[in-house]
Amino acid sequence: MVHPNSLANLRPINLSHDEAVKNGKKGGGKSVLKRAERKTSREIVEMIASMPITDSKILSKLEREGFKKKDTNYLTAFWFSLYARVISKADVPAAKLILEVLGEMPDQEDE
Repeated sequence: MVHPNSLANLRPINLSHDEAVKNGKKGGGKSVLKRAERKTSREIVEMIASMPITDSKILSKLEREGFKKKDTNYLTAFWFSLYARVISKADVPAAKLILEVLGEMPDQEDE
């Protein structure tokens, strides 16, 4: 419920249609610029995934498994660790994710 004193504080805005449109564009234009400056979450994830691995433990583990240093990045490490988790812990959700990405997921219509 609106308090009566709140309504008393309101002042009418006497703008023409053109003035209102002009003022609306000012805020909208700045918003577009700000959005363009910020990276999207997808861009950030893609940037991190493509970065070379600097952690020596992760790198040595991948090299022991046969990966060449020049072929490794954080995306490689992510997928390798997901496969390892499926194999060592029988992680069903991880296995489903891998199959889904590979396009091997059976249709869910039977459920």
